[in-house]
Amino acid sequence: MIVVVVGVTLLYQTTSVVGENGEKVSQDNHIKALQVAIDAADLTNKRLAREVTALQRDPEYAGMIARDRLDLMKEGETILRPEVKK
Repeated sequence: MIVVVVGVTLLYQTTSVVGENGEKVSQDNHIKALQVAIDAADLTNKRLAREVTALQRDPEYAGMIARDRLDLMKEGETILRPEVKK
């Protein structure tokens, strides 16, 4: 939501943008770039919303995340992780 508000605000305040090499970038290209950023933020928001729902509703998923990301384990449980050769 914040990305959309910022994007719309920038769109109204800017008629052209100077690119990295100093050339002018058309407003259409700027709009396309903002739309790409908005679409990426929307996808991230949807993915995170699905993960929150899964964590709230599925205790097995929450346990899997706790073991995988936080290296937690249940009492009496042993977690074996293979060594990754570099």
